[in-house]
Amino acid sequence: MDRLKNTWVNMHNRCYNKNDKMYHRYGGRGIKVCKRWRKFENFAKDMGEKPKGMSIDRVDNNGNYDPKNCVWATPAQQNRNRCNVRRYNVNGEILTIREASEKYNIEFYRLRGRIYLGWSIEQALGLKPRRPSPEDIIIDDCKDRREIIHRMASRGCTYKSIGNYLGLTKQRIHQIVYPHPVDNSLD
Repeated sequence: MDRLKNTWVNMHNRCYNKNDKMYHRYGGRGIKVCKRWRKFENFAKDMGEKPKGMSIDRVDNNGNYDPKNCVWATPAQQNRNRCNVRRYNVNGEILTIREASEKYNIEFYRLRGRIYLGWSIEQALGLKPRRPSPEDIIIDDCKDRREIIHRMASRGCTYKSIGNYLGLTKQRIHQIVYPHPVDNSLD
């Protein structure tokens, strides 16, 4: 029961004690403890006894401490749930580098090194590269549709996939990319 009580006290300190060394990552980010868990008895009833070698983990790293968002997790599981862990889309599945290395049986440091060198996740894993989809391309800083289309096309997206994404026909995309010059000779 002492380990569980320590977890409960530490959880509250991280969220409400501005002098706690981890406050900036929890309370400073707006993370709170639900009202029900302000009483230790309710926390103990909802979470059960703390398993050896595990600690409390919030499934949604930006969510509060509450029964629907907390589980007991190993240190490895918790490291994968940090907000600074990069995730990759591998054949439609979202994985961390470590998860991809385990799933595709490739040494973690080799995979991480290849990605660091600029390889796509598919190349680094030795998979057949997929054509990027428009959803993969960051377009927040584009000023107009023409710039969006150019950026997507330059990253390997087809006009058909760009058209589906933007709700345009291939012909309309072609007109936007290659506008007809205005003939002023008749004026």
